[in-house]
Amino acid sequence: MAEADEIIAERLNRIENIPDRFINKVGATQQQLFSELLIILEQLGLSNEGTLTLSAANLNRVDQLLNEYYQVIQRGEYGALVSGFIKQMDEQKALNDEYFKLEFDISPAAQSLAVYNQSRQLALRQLIGDDFKTNFINVVRDQVVSSVEAKASFQQLRSDLFGLFNDVERLPVMQNWVSQVSRDIFSVSDRSYNNAVGEELGLEFIQYSGGLIKGSRPFCIARDGKFFHVNEVKSWVSLQWKGRYRRTSESNILDWLGGYECNHTPSYRSLINVPPEVIQRNIDNGNYQPSRIERELLNL
Repeated sequence: MAEADEIIAERLNRIENIPDRFINKVGATQQQLFSELLIILEQLGLSNEGTLTLSAANLNRVDQLLNEYYQVIQRGEYGALVSGFIKQMDEQKALNDEYFKLEFDISPAAQSLAVYNQSRQLALRQLIGDDFKTNFINVVRDQVVSSVEAKASFQQLRSDLFGLFNDVERLPVMQNWVSQVSRDIFSVSDRSYNNAVGEELGLEFIQYSGGLIKGSRPFCIARDGKFFHVNEVKSWVSLQWKGRYRRTSESNILDWLGGYECNHTPSYRSLINVPPEVIQRNIDNGNYQPSRIERELLNL
Protein backbone atom coordinates (compact mmCIF):
# COMPACT_ATOMS: atom_id res chain seq x y z
CA MET A 1 0.00 0.00 0.00
CA ALA A 2 1.25 3.48 -0.85
CA GLU A 3 2.38 5.75 1.96
CA ALA A 4 0.82 9.20 2.41
CA ASP A 5 4.01 10.96 1.24
CA GLU A 6 4.05 8.81 -1.91
CA ILE A 7 0.51 9.86 -2.74
CA ILE A 8 1.42 13.53 -2.29
CA ALA A 9 4.34 13.00 -4.68
CA GLU A 10 2.07 11.31 -7.22
CA ARG A 11 -0.52 14.07 -7.00
CA LEU A 12 2.17 16.69 -7.59
CA ASN A 13 3.66 14.78 -10.50
CA ARG A 14 0.24 14.59 -12.14
CA ILE A 15 -0.40 18.31 -11.55
CA GLU A 16 2.85 19.07 -13.36
CA ASN A 17 2.47 16.66 -16.29
CA ILE A 18 -1.16 15.88 -17.15
CA PRO A 19 -2.14 19.39 -18.36
CA ASP A 20 0.97 19.62 -20.54
CA ARG A 21 0.21 16.27 -22.17
CA PHE A 22 -3.33 17.44 -22.83
CA ILE A 23 -2.11 20.73 -24.35
CA ASN A 24 0.30 18.90 -26.65
CA LYS A 25 -2.37 16.46 -27.81
CA VAL A 26 -4.71 19.36 -28.58
CA GLY A 27 -1.92 20.91 -30.64
CA ALA A 28 -1.67 17.74 -32.70
CA THR A 29 -5.37 18.00 -33.69
CA GLN A 30 -5.17 21.43 -35.31
CA GLN A 31 -4.72 20.37 -38.93
CA GLN A 32 -7.62 17.94 -38.71
CA LEU A 33 -9.84 20.58 -37.11
CA PHE A 34 -8.90 23.06 -39.85
CA SER A 35 -9.79 20.55 -42.57
CA GLU A 36 -13.13 19.78 -40.90
CA LEU A 37 -13.94 23.48 -40.73
CA LEU A 38 -13.20 24.02 -44.42
CA ILE A 39 -15.43 21.10 -45.41
CA ILE A 40 -18.31 22.63 -43.47
CA LEU A 41 -17.70 26.16 -44.81
CA GLU A 42 -17.84 24.92 -48.40
CA GLN A 43 -21.59 25.14 -47.93
CA LEU A 44 -21.40 28.94 -48.00
CA GLY A 45 -22.81 30.44 -51.17
CA LEU A 46 -20.41 31.70 -53.85
CA SER A 47 -21.15 34.32 -56.49
CA ASN A 48 -20.67 33.71 -60.20
CA GLU A 49 -17.22 35.22 -59.85
CA GLY A 50 -16.34 32.62 -57.23
CA THR A 51 -16.43 35.00 -54.27
CA LEU A 52 -18.46 34.69 -51.08
CA THR A 53 -21.87 36.29 -51.38
CA LEU A 54 -22.61 39.05 -48.87
CA SER A 55 -26.24 38.63 -47.86
CA ALA A 56 -28.31 38.40 -44.71
CA ALA A 57 -29.02 34.77 -45.52
CA ASN A 58 -25.34 33.96 -45.88
CA LEU A 59 -24.40 35.73 -42.65
CA ASN A 60 -27.11 33.76 -40.89
CA ARG A 61 -25.74 30.64 -42.57
CA VAL A 62 -22.34 31.33 -40.97
CA ASP A 63 -23.88 30.93 -37.50
CA GLN A 64 -25.58 27.69 -38.53
CA LEU A 65 -22.38 26.26 -39.98
CA LEU A 66 -20.27 27.28 -36.98
CA ASN A 67 -22.79 25.59 -34.70
CA GLU A 68 -22.46 22.48 -36.88
CA TYR A 69 -18.67 22.77 -36.56
CA TYR A 70 -18.97 23.06 -32.77
CA GLN A 71 -20.94 19.81 -32.69
CA VAL A 72 -18.31 18.11 -34.85
CA ILE A 73 -15.65 19.23 -32.36
CA GLN A 74 -17.66 17.93 -29.42
CA ARG A 75 -18.10 14.52 -31.04
CA GLY A 76 -14.59 14.30 -32.46
CA GLU A 77 -11.03 13.89 -31.26
CA TYR A 78 -10.97 17.10 -29.25
CA GLY A 79 -14.12 16.06 -27.40
CA ALA A 80 -12.46 12.73 -26.62
CA LEU A 81 -9.36 14.54 -25.32
CA VAL A 82 -11.51 16.66 -23.01
CA SER A 83 -13.27 13.52 -21.73
CA GLY A 84 -9.86 12.01 -21.02
CA PHE A 85 -8.78 15.14 -19.16
CA ILE A 86 -11.91 15.04 -17.00
CA LYS A 87 -11.22 11.37 -16.27
CA GLN A 88 -7.76 12.37 -15.05
CA MET A 89 -9.41 14.90 -12.72
CA ASP A 90 -11.58 12.09 -11.36
CA GLU A 91 -8.46 10.01 -10.75
CA GLN A 92 -6.85 12.97 -8.97
CA LYS A 93 -9.86 13.15 -6.67
CA ALA A 94 -9.48 9.43 -5.95
CA LEU A 95 -5.84 10.04 -4.96
CA ASN A 96 -6.99 12.72 -2.54
CA ASP A 97 -9.50 10.28 -1.06
CA GLU A 98 -6.79 7.65 -0.65
CA TYR A 99 -4.51 10.19 1.00
CA PHE A 100 -7.08 11.28 3.59
CA LYS A 101 -7.80 7.66 4.40
CA LEU A 102 -4.12 6.98 5.05
CA GLU A 103 -3.27 10.22 6.86
CA PHE A 104 -6.47 10.68 8.89
CA ASP A 105 -8.39 7.40 8.51
CA ILE A 106 -11.45 9.19 7.15
CA SER A 107 -13.41 9.38 3.90
CA PRO A 108 -14.70 12.69 2.49
CA ALA A 109 -18.45 13.32 2.70
CA ALA A 110 -21.09 15.02 0.55
CA GLN A 111 -19.97 18.60 1.16
CA SER A 112 -16.53 17.96 -0.34
CA LEU A 113 -17.99 15.99 -3.23
CA ALA A 114 -20.20 18.98 -4.10
CA VAL A 115 -17.10 21.20 -4.28
CA TYR A 116 -15.41 18.72 -6.62
CA ASN A 117 -18.48 18.53 -8.85
CA GLN A 118 -18.41 22.32 -9.17
CA SER A 119 -14.77 22.14 -10.30
CA ARG A 120 -15.67 19.44 -12.79
CA GLN A 121 -18.48 21.54 -14.28
CA LEU A 122 -16.18 24.55 -14.51
CA ALA A 123 -13.62 22.46 -16.39
CA LEU A 124 -16.24 21.35 -18.91
CA ARG A 125 -17.46 24.92 -19.39
CA GLN A 126 -13.95 26.21 -20.02
CA LEU A 127 -12.72 23.37 -22.20
CA ILE A 128 -15.78 22.58 -24.31
CA GLY A 129 -18.71 24.67 -23.07
CA ASP A 130 -19.64 28.36 -23.15
CA ASP A 131 -16.16 29.70 -22.33
CA PHE A 132 -14.66 27.52 -25.07
CA LYS A 133 -17.22 28.82 -27.56
CA THR A 134 -16.36 32.42 -26.63
CA ASN A 135 -12.61 31.94 -26.88
CA PHE A 136 -12.45 29.67 -29.93
CA ILE A 137 -15.70 29.21 -31.88
CA ASN A 138 -16.52 32.94 -31.79
CA VAL A 139 -12.99 33.86 -32.88
CA VAL A 140 -13.39 31.60 -35.91
CA ARG A 141 -16.86 33.03 -36.56
CA ASP A 142 -15.59 36.62 -36.49
CA GLN A 143 -12.94 35.77 -39.07
CA VAL A 144 -15.45 34.03 -41.34
CA VAL A 145 -17.88 36.95 -41.11
CA SER A 146 -15.07 39.38 -41.89
CA SER A 147 -14.17 37.39 -45.00
CA VAL A 148 -17.81 37.21 -46.14
CA GLU A 149 -18.23 40.95 -45.65
CA ALA A 150 -15.12 41.49 -47.77
CA LYS A 151 -16.66 39.24 -50.48
CA ALA A 152 -13.50 37.14 -50.41
CA SER A 153 -12.94 34.07 -52.53
CA PHE A 154 -13.07 30.73 -50.80
CA GLN A 155 -9.32 30.48 -51.32
CA GLN A 156 -8.90 33.81 -49.51
CA LEU A 157 -11.21 32.61 -46.72
CA ARG A 158 -9.02 29.54 -46.34
CA SER A 159 -5.95 31.76 -46.15
CA ASP A 160 -7.64 34.08 -43.62
CA LEU A 161 -8.47 31.13 -41.35
CA PHE A 162 -5.15 29.32 -41.74
CA GLY A 163 -3.38 31.45 -39.14
CA LEU A 164 -5.94 30.55 -36.47
CA PHE A 165 -4.84 26.92 -36.71
CA ASN A 166 -1.23 27.12 -37.91
CA ASP A 167 0.37 30.25 -36.44
CA VAL A 168 4.15 29.93 -36.67
CA GLU A 169 4.84 32.72 -34.18
CA ARG A 170 2.43 31.74 -31.41
CA LEU A 171 0.11 28.92 -30.42
CA PRO A 172 -3.01 28.31 -32.55
CA VAL A 173 -6.13 29.89 -31.06
CA MET A 174 -7.62 26.71 -29.60
CA GLN A 175 -4.34 25.43 -28.20
CA ASN A 176 -3.60 28.87 -26.76
CA TRP A 177 -6.94 28.92 -24.91
CA VAL A 178 -6.42 25.39 -23.61
CA SER A 179 -2.90 26.33 -22.53
CA GLN A 180 -4.23 29.33 -20.62
CA VAL A 181 -6.79 27.43 -18.58
CA SER A 182 -5.98 23.71 -18.32
CA ARG A 183 -3.06 23.92 -15.87
CA ASP A 184 -5.06 26.01 -13.42
CA ILE A 185 -8.17 23.87 -13.97
CA PHE A 186 -6.25 20.78 -12.88
CA SER A 187 -4.25 22.23 -10.00
CA VAL A 188 -7.04 24.38 -8.56
CA SER A 189 -9.49 21.48 -8.78
CA ASP A 190 -7.05 19.33 -6.82
CA ARG A 191 -6.50 22.01 -4.19
CA SER A 192 -10.13 23.08 -3.84
CA TYR A 193 -11.26 19.50 -3.24
CA ASN A 194 -8.37 18.93 -0.84
CA ASN A 195 -9.28 22.14 1.02
CA ALA A 196 -12.99 21.30 1.12
CA VAL A 197 -12.13 18.03 2.87
CA GLY A 198 -9.80 19.88 5.24
CA GLU A 199 -12.52 22.36 6.13
CA GLU A 200 -15.12 19.63 6.47
CA LEU A 201 -12.89 17.82 8.98
CA GLY A 202 -11.65 20.90 10.79
CA LEU A 203 -8.01 20.25 9.86
CA GLU A 204 -5.59 23.02 10.71
CA PHE A 205 -2.05 22.30 9.49
CA ILE A 206 -0.74 22.03 5.94
CA GLN A 207 2.57 21.38 4.26
CA TYR A 208 3.43 23.58 1.28
CA SER A 209 4.20 20.67 -1.02
CA GLY A 210 5.52 20.65 -4.54
CA GLY A 211 9.26 21.01 -4.84
CA LEU A 212 11.04 23.60 -6.97
CA ILE A 213 11.31 23.89 -10.74
CA LYS A 214 13.03 26.32 -13.06
CA GLY A 215 11.11 29.55 -12.80
CA SER A 216 9.64 28.88 -9.35
CA ARG A 217 8.44 32.13 -7.81
CA PRO A 218 10.36 33.55 -4.82
CA PHE A 219 7.03 33.36 -2.96
CA CYS A 220 6.93 29.58 -3.44
CA ILE A 221 10.67 29.09 -2.92
CA ALA A 222 10.39 30.67 0.53
CA ARG A 223 7.56 28.29 1.54
CA ASP A 224 8.36 25.06 -0.29
CA GLY A 225 8.21 22.01 1.97
CA LYS A 226 7.42 24.05 5.09
CA PHE A 227 4.49 23.59 7.48
CA PHE A 228 1.89 26.23 8.30
CA HIS A 229 -1.37 26.68 10.14
CA VAL A 230 -4.22 27.53 7.76
CA ASN A 231 -4.55 30.95 9.45
CA GLU A 232 -0.92 31.66 8.57
CA VAL A 233 -1.71 30.86 4.95
CA LYS A 234 -4.72 33.17 5.01
CA SER A 235 -2.56 35.99 6.39
CA TRP A 236 -0.58 35.99 3.12
CA VAL A 237 -3.42 37.80 1.33
CA SER A 238 -1.88 41.07 2.57
CA LEU A 239 1.27 40.32 0.52
CA GLN A 240 1.97 41.10 -3.12
CA TRP A 241 4.04 38.91 -5.43
CA LYS A 242 4.51 38.23 -9.13
CA GLY A 243 1.96 35.75 -10.48
CA ARG A 244 -0.48 36.28 -7.60
CA TYR A 245 -4.09 35.41 -8.51
CA ARG A 246 -5.69 38.82 -9.03
CA ARG A 247 -8.68 38.10 -6.79
CA THR A 248 -6.78 36.39 -3.99
CA SER A 249 -8.72 36.46 -0.70
CA GLU A 250 -8.74 34.61 2.61
CA SER A 251 -11.48 32.37 1.26
CA ASN A 252 -9.55 31.23 -1.84
CA ILE A 253 -5.82 31.54 -1.12
CA LEU A 254 -5.64 27.85 -0.15
CA ASP A 255 -7.04 27.06 -3.60
CA TRP A 256 -4.68 29.36 -5.53
CA LEU A 257 -1.56 29.39 -3.30
CA GLY A 258 1.27 30.94 -5.35
CA GLY A 259 -1.09 32.07 -8.09
CA TYR A 260 -1.49 31.32 -11.77
CA GLU A 261 0.04 28.02 -12.92
CA CYS A 262 1.32 27.28 -9.40
CA ASN A 263 2.11 23.55 -9.06
CA HIS A 264 2.28 23.48 -5.26
CA THR A 265 -0.50 22.10 -3.11
CA PRO A 266 -1.46 22.52 0.58
CA SER A 267 -1.17 18.97 1.90
CA TYR A 268 -3.11 18.64 5.15
CA ARG A 269 -1.01 16.79 7.72
CA SER A 270 -1.95 15.03 10.93
CA LEU A 271 -0.56 16.62 14.08
CA ILE A 272 1.90 13.77 14.60
CA ASN A 273 3.57 14.70 11.29
CA VAL A 274 3.80 18.44 11.98
CA PRO A 275 7.15 19.66 13.41
CA PRO A 276 6.83 20.55 17.12
CA GLU A 277 8.22 24.05 16.57
CA VAL A 278 5.44 24.78 14.06
CA ILE A 279 2.81 23.64 16.54
CA GLN A 280 4.39 25.71 19.31
CA ARG A 281 4.63 28.76 17.05
CA ASN A 282 0.92 28.59 16.41
CA ILE A 283 0.06 28.03 20.05
CA ASP A 284 2.08 31.15 20.86
CA ASN A 285 0.42 33.28 18.16
CA GLY A 286 -3.06 32.08 19.09
CA ASN A 287 -3.84 30.15 15.90
CA TYR A 288 -3.95 26.76 17.59
CA GLN A 289 -5.45 25.75 20.92
CA PRO A 290 -4.76 22.04 21.51
CA SER A 291 -7.15 19.97 23.56
CA ARG A 292 -5.96 18.08 26.64
CA ILE A 293 -5.74 14.86 24.63
CA GLU A 294 -3.76 16.60 21.88
CA ARG A 295 -1.36 18.05 24.47
CA GLU A 296 -0.77 14.58 25.88
CA LEU A 297 -0.31 13.11 22.40
CA LEU A 298 2.20 15.81 21.44
CA ASN A 299 3.94 15.98 24.85
CA LEU A 300 3.19 19.66 25.14
